[in-house]
Amino acid sequence: MCRRWIGVFFFVLIAAGVASAQDAPPVPTPNDDLTIAPIAFDQIVADTITEMAIYDWWQISLQADDVIVVDMQAFEGLSPLIGILAPDNELVARSDADRIPEPNSLALIQYRTEAAGLFTIVATRDGNQSGTTTGVYQLVTRKINLIPERQNDLLPIEFRCEDKVATNALMLAFQDEISDAPPAGSAYRESYRLSIYGQSDFAPLILADADLVKTGRLDCDNDAGAVLGNTYTLPGEERITITEAEQSHAAQLTLQNSSLEDQFGQVRFTLGSLNAGTGRYLVVVEGLVLQNANDVDTLILRPGPLASQIPLTVYVVGGNPGRLDLKLLAFTKDNTVVAECDDAGRGACADVPAFIGMGATFLQGDTPSILGDRFDAGVHLPAGSTDPIMIDISSGDTGTHGRYTVFIVGELPANK
Repeated sequence: MCRRWIGVFFFVLIAAGVASAQDAPPVPTPNDDLTIAPIAFDQIVADTITEMAIYDWWQISLQADDVIVVDMQAFEGLSPLIGILAPDNELVARSDADRIPEPNSLALIQYRTEAAGLFTIVATRDGNQSGTTTGVYQLVTRKINLIPERQNDLLPIEFRCEDKVATNALMLAFQDEISDAPPAGSAYRESYRLSIYGQSDFAPLILADADLVKTGRLDCDNDAGAVLGNTYTLPGEERITITEAEQSHAAQLTLQNSSLEDQFGQVRFTLGSLNAGTGRYLVVVEGLVLQNANDVDTLILRPGPLASQIPLTVYVVGGNPGRLDLKLLAFTKDNTVVAECDDAGRGACADVPAFIGMGATFLQGDTPSILGDRFDAGVHLPAGSTDPIMIDISSGDTGTHGRYTVFIVGELPANK
């Protein structure tokens, strides 16, 4: 939930000293050495904070109850700071409330609008006029629709799909951009395939729905016929092949759309285990694409009440063959960053085993295998909450883009 910050000092009147949050920030003139420009959702912009121009204005039209997330990554020593101005120029949110700005760090802010209008995202530096840092930054604004929260923010332990009842393990959601033409080699503008493999007594059930489909629910399935013969391998474990004997521990569901008019919008999957079966599980989501080098996708995860007792591990793997260099940033709904990674097994995610050579092979479909390499990213997500966790997926190298696959490893423990 976003806070309203009133009575704090944030922006600088270049000619008149410091202005309070209730005062209107300065209106740039053509002679000012700063940027004032529109920004679109998912558009990455870059600019510079200097001693002559200590802030930039990025303007965007929002509707009531829109939820936006703004990322500002700083370089060359800049300590980044973001503010959001309402249409009346009142400061309604700022990024340093939850994360202290540091040189070359990431500023992150989430805000839910109360009314429609033209909002301004102000990119500046820690300390504003009294600050000393300068440098280059990249900024992106995304619109997210959280998985709907139920009364008292409680998720059901079980969910029903036709005549089947499953224990809730995980809800996940995403919204991918689609192009005017289908990808090369495909008749579909949107094509997503989700597979889930269980161990021990975990017997998967998949429920899918989407925002923009007139019929509401898209499908539900626990059929494993399509995955017989597939294999999967996780770090430190032996390869597992899905045989007829293991058929009750696997399921797959494919969503395909050939029409721009009937696009899915946000897609949501609810995953569970039949008959309260417990054990580890692996989720594989195919069909996602970074459309260009500056694209940012957001995956939303929400573990079920029992499954939330166990940490989740998430990997993103670039399409084969290729050298798509992927990067992950995971944060909670109050903007707390819980994990970030460029290359699994190194740097900020050295505790996450590398995914080199790991992944899955498929007997059906146009992708025979998805195997990790040193450019793939992975994060451990903490246990203890059913609140949504947002994961930003982007390119760690601004020269790469393309298709990628998400691997999620979790566990459904026994109900004690």
